[in-house]
Amino acid sequence: MPVRACAKHGMIALPAEERWVRTARLFAASLLARWDVVPEDRDSVLLIVG
Repeated sequence: MPVRACAKHGMIALPAEERWVRTARLFAASLLARWDVVPEDRDSVLLIVG
């Protein structure tokens, strides 16, 4: 029996306003941690998000 891959995705809708940047970063950091992304790669992604 084949092993199914777990789909990794997340979505959040926020206004394009500076006050929501922190929320976007926290959301992304939480998902990346749950997906066991190594800290170095997590930091790189969070630079792009925020």
